[in-house]
Amino acid sequence: MITVAGLLLDEILKYLTWIYTDASNYDDYGYPVSNPAYVLVYGRDVLAICIGVFTVVLVTKIRKQIRSRYGIPEQQCVGYEDCCCSFWCNCCTVA
Repeated sequence: MITVAGLLLDEILKYLTWIYTDASNYDDYGYPVSNPAYVLVYGRDVLAICIGVFTVVLVTKIRKQIRSRYGIPEQQCVGYEDCCCSFWCNCCTVA
């Protein structure tokens, strides 16, 4: 659900970026040169990073609760296994 919401929000922000910016707002390297373009382009990137970090933290906490509820011991990366699994293979961890 979080991923679907993140993808939908990203598409909305891409559309807004496309509406409110034009080619004259970018330099020769593709970077925005005006303030509205900076806010839309880099704001979208910051939001995507925040959603990714939130997802990893949420999956780590839920995985730790499930392991403690059913008495499943950590096998590798003791102390950090939940975080490593949710970061490196989030889809496998959720499944």
